[in-house]
Amino acid sequence: MLFYLFPYLLTFPLFSFIEREQLNYCGGEISISRCKIADSQKGSILIGGNELKSLSITDTGITNSKEFGIKLISRGIELVKFASIALERNNQGIVINPMYSGSKEFTIENCAINGSWRQGMFIYSDTKSTIRIVNSTITNGENRALHIQGFYREMFLNLFISDSTFAWNKKGAVSCFNTYTNVPIFMRFESNNFFRNQGPTIEIFSGTERVSWVFRNNSFIGNRGFSVIALGTSSYSGSWYRPNVVVSGNKFLANQCPDKAVIDIRREASSFIIENNDFEFNSGRCVLLEGTAAYVPISMADNIFNENDCGNRSVVEALRLDQHTNFENNTFSQNRAGGVFLLQVVHNHQPAFQKKTLTFKNNTLSNNTPSVSAQWSPEEDSCAVVISGILYHKETDFRFNKFNNSKYSRELCIWVTSISPRNIVNVTHNWWGTEVGGQVRGKIRDFDDNYDFAIADDWPFLLSDDDPTSTAVEQHDFNQHGSFLSGRLFDSMTLKLS
Repeated sequence: MLFYLFPYLLTFPLFSFIEREQLNYCGGEISISRCKIADSQKGSILIGGNELKSLSITDTGITNSKEFGIKLISRGIELVKFASIALERNNQGIVINPMYSGSKEFTIENCAINGSWRQGMFIYSDTKSTIRIVNSTITNGENRALHIQGFYREMFLNLFISDSTFAWNKKGAVSCFNTYTNVPIFMRFESNNFFRNQGPTIEIFSGTERVSWVFRNNSFIGNRGFSVIALGTSSYSGSWYRPNVVVSGNKFLANQCPDKAVIDIRREASSFIIENNDFEFNSGRCVLLEGTAAYVPISMADNIFNENDCGNRSVVEALRLDQHTNFENNTFSQNRAGGVFLLQVVHNHQPAFQKKTLTFKNNTLSNNTPSVSAQWSPEEDSCAVVISGILYHKETDFRFNKFNNSKYSRELCIWVTSISPRNIVNVTHNWWGTEVGGQVRGKIRDFDDNYDFAIADDWPFLLSDDDPTSTAVEQHDFNQHGSFLSGRLFDSMTLKLS
């Protein structure tokens, strides 16, 4: 069915369309209600033309369309309302072509899109509109539930999705490709349920620095693929192709992402904040910060990681940390992983007026256990936290953390290259699960184990896990590690052959 409407208000009563018909109308307002359209050999509802005042489609069912259920190709529609629409087993559910004049209000509410052979929704990024999708479902698609196409297109589309469900889609729930924009853009997902989708659940191929992706209070449960949220999977690179990302207040439960991570941030971000999220019973790494961390500030705070199985990988891996980085108030308990935290720090040799900071503070790591392969590896100690790379041009704040992971050989491994014995990493004022100084030294791998690495200064250390003011008064001895002559010389001494 083809509708070109300009001067009239049209309302359709309840009836069924079995064969395709083509109707042409001219008018400023369109209202389609209580219709049933089935088995269209092409598309079912096509809205075209120049400027329309309003479009309303409500209480309508569309099934088995060979091309699309609803398609908008109008230059602009001032008000759009889709409500209580059921789109079943169409090639594409809803297609929104570029609306260069845009719309003031575009709402999709209480709609159900199920079993689409291609996308449930397909939207071009240069649609000048804020589209609100509320209390709707996109399920059982053979492809992606929602795709935003912006390849070689401007990004004008703002999107707000809330209280909706994306489930059982074979190639993921949401994907977006965008390479250009000159205006601030917001893509917000709040209080949605993402359930048992395959492929990356949300894949942002590419974005720009003026686009903000915000995920708040969503549930991601039982999804499978290399990631639940993947950012920067395209070949485009450079600062222009980095959006801003906020992941806050979400639940990530029982997702299976063994290849990459539940959240995989590659090189494509201008800033990244992950806070107040719960990660439980997932397989694979929970957070992987790849090349993007070399360029952008990272903040990860107030998250809970519980009973995740990460194989021989770490729960959190942050690679190439160069800018300001903050890991604070996170809780890790009963995870099985090669390590809990892997932090790789680098230094950008471009001149800077201010030193960058690395903050690892007030984190709790308790009762985590190494994977079988890490636990029995003869090559090196298993470490709960690894800090590697170059720290000499960073302000480091590593304190008030609580370590109690007896299954790991070491709680902390300092793999920071040592240039001289003066290279010291300050890890004082932490709780190491013991009040005995010699035992604290045994929980840290540093210069005393391998002179290629820096010294970890752990004294004074905390004597309690709940009192940050209780510190050890006397400095403990440095026991020799291993069977070779080693250690530090604090005073002159003479070695004699015995």
